[in-house]
Amino acid sequence: MITGYRFTVFASDLARSSDFYENRLGCVLSDVTELGFTATRDQLVVTVEGGAKQRKLGKTWLAEAGLYITIVVDDFDATFADLTDARCAVPRRCQRAAERQARDGSRGP
Repeated sequence: MITGYRFTVFASDLARSSDFYENRLGCVLSDVTELGFTATRDQLVVTVEGGAKQRKLGKTWLAEAGLYITIVVDDFDATFADLTDARCAVPRRCQRAAERQARDGSRGP
């Protein structure tokens, strides 16, 4: 019987990863060491460990990832608003999605 789950992500740059989880996704970081950290937001818990080989960002970088995490939310608009408030840096694609949604009522980034 499975009684829980936890995701582990291997990162090549822990500083950039911690910035992403804390400032882009609004996670709370804990157990922060030079080897990694734990990022938590609501029921999502991700352990991030260093040591991954840096990949060249290009068209296939996502296909090289060993794990895809799909975040399912109960209220997209509220979560999106929370992620784009003043304390979070807004990625350009999310900013465009918000503009598109305001313009024509479409949903999602």
